Amino acid sequence: MNVGDSTQAGIYARKALAIAEALAASDSKNVRARTALNFAYEIMGDSLRLTRPATASGWYRKSISLTKEMASRYPAGSEAQRLIAARDEELAAVLGDRGHASERLHLLEEANSIWKEMVSASPGKPQYRMSLMRSYCRLSDAELASNDLVTARRYADSILPFLEEFNPDSLSFLVRRDVGFCYESLGNVQRRMAMDRSISASERRTAEADARQWYLKSASVWSEWNNRGAATPESEFERRKVERFLDR
Repeated sequence: MNVGDSTQAGIYARKALAIAEALAASDSKNVRARTALNFAYEIMGDSLRLTRPATASGWYRKSISLTKEMASRYPAGSEAQRLIAARDEELAAVLGDRGHASERLHLLEEANSIWKEMVSASPGKPQYRMSLMRSYCRLSDAELASNDLVTARRYADSILPFLEEFNPDSLSFLVRRDVGFCYESLGNVQRRMAMDRSISASERRTAEADARQWYLKSASVWSEWNNRGAATPESEFERRKVERFLDR
């Protein structure tokens, strides 16, 4: 997927699925086999998310269902709960049409609640705080897509404290990716405010300037993927999208 070859990704995903299904069928009580099957469902969704999102959603649903079945045996804050949050966000990402707006918000809200629990249970793990930050970004974007600017702004405000912790110049591409997405989310809120005739002209001009600054920050993050020779089709898609916002 990182080199843009969805066809070959699908071939490997189907091979992994066949092995995982055989292992799970041979021993229905084998937790490791069911865990492997869970990941195989996710990988099938991953291989299809860019080319056939509706089909990918079916695989993510199977993964969520199996994950929740397994998670029922474990306490809140467990690894199984983390997987539910991640799967919820993966499914939400392929439910892009307006007909799924309500479900998408529900999935993202459930994920956000889980990330809060994970942060509370393991305050020393920055990866959970980073996931919570990105969760707020996703919720802000989803609320904007539903034309709820007030709620989108509230979620956007929740992002800001995390940006003091996560450095966009980090060597970690995971950190850079999530910060880049969140900069864009903040820009999206300000851009929508700049078009809101219910606020003053002065406030709209300030929002327009703020949107541009957030988009510039996001573009810089995605351009660094090129500079480090690590660009992927998806990172390039994000870079070009933000640059289009700047050209408007």
